[in-house]
Parts: sequence; structure tokens; C-alpha cells
Amino acid sequence: MEEEEQDRRRRCNGEAEHEVGGGGGGGGGGEGEETMEDSTEERDSDLEESDDGDEEEGEEEEEEEEEGESSEMDDEDCERRRGECLDEMTDLEKQFHDLKDKLFRERVSQVKERLEEVLTGRAGDYRERLSSLQGSTQLRTQVAELLWITVHSMLCLYCVRVCV
Repeated sequence: MEEEEQDRRRRCNGEAEHEVGGGGGGGGGGEGEETMEDSTEERDSDLEESDDGDEEEGEEEEEEEEEGESSEMDDEDCERRRGECLDEMTDLEKQFHDLKDKLFRERVSQVKERLEEVLTGRAGDYRERLSSLQGSTQLRTQVAELLWITVHSMLCLYCVRVCV
């Protein structure tokens, strides 16, 4: 603002110097009077401009004050919103933790129920697989017994032949 005021003063001073220089070399009295009238009109217009400038300066000061207040309000609003967001985030984290615990408890409960079904023999799919495995085991055991009997019989026959 000070720079604008200094520029305005320089312009006014420069115009006044120009008028003084222009009035001396004009030549006729009539031209000098017009210059005086022109300079009076210019001074009046300069005064009006300076009044407008003062009003503009006052408006600029008010705008700066409003900007200062609005920036303070923006800071306060920003802090308030930040606090609200942190509260919401904390609530969401708590809800997430609660849901995670609930899901874990449900899964543990499901595993316990399944184990109970298996132990009591109520699990249908488990019983089917178990009976299939037991059948395979019996078949292998029978084959192993037959092989043992066969091998044992062959050894006995071999011993009899060698001894005789």
C-alpha cells in the first residue's frame, strides 16, 4: 500500500513539474490560463483519485482484516474438522477391531462344532472318507497277510528241500 501511495505522489509531482515546465514555454497568456485551468482540473481529479485511493486503501485494510479473521476461522475450522475426522477414524478402528474379534470367535466356534461332529461320528462327509480309508486299509492288510503267508510257506518249503 505504501508503494501505491508513493507511486501516486510521484505521478502527482511529475505532473506538477510537467505543468510548470509547460507553462513557462507556452508563449501566450491565453495558453497559460488554459494550463492553469487544466492544472486546477487535474488537481481536482487527483484529489478525487486520492479520495478514491483512500477509500480503496480502507477497503484493502478491511479485506486484509477479513482475510486474517477468515484465516483464523479457517485454521479453527480445519482443527475442528481434523478432530472430527480423528474421532471418526478412532470409531471406525474400534468397529473394525470388534468385527475382527467377532469373526475370530465365530470361526473358533465353527471349528469346535465340526470337531464335536467328527468325534461323535455325526459328520457325514467325514464318515464317508473314513469308511473309504478303512476299506483301503483292510484291503492292504489282507494283501499283506496273504503275502506273509505266501512268503512264509515258501521259506518253509525251501527249508524242507534243503534239509532232505
